[in-house]
Amino acid sequence: MTRGLILSPVAATRSVAPAGAAAPTSTVGVDLSGLKVGLRLDHMWRSWDWIGEVWSAELEARGAEIVRWRTGSRSGDEGRRMERELVEFVAGVDLAVVGLAN
Repeated sequence: MTRGLILSPVAATRSVAPAGAAAPTSTVGVDLSGLKVGLRLDHMWRSWDWIGEVWSAELEARGAEIVRWRTGSRSGDEGRRMERELVEFVAGVDLAVVGLAN
């Protein structure tokens, strides 16, 4: 009989943020005229492309210029190239949408 160990993804204790704690944020408003908005896409998550198309249209309607960047491999020569591109992407936009927080 083969035995295996199953690990639970649930944290042993529940972490609760202190009252009044909030992550730093900023507001860009509805008029995005002249702003470059970056969309980080991922070669492993192609459904994000569909969302990116919808968001691009909405952002462009508010005056934004869309800059798209797609991730690649994270190791070897490709990983080093991707890291350089990421630095250029971040430096070239005013704000970026990098994921859906799921």
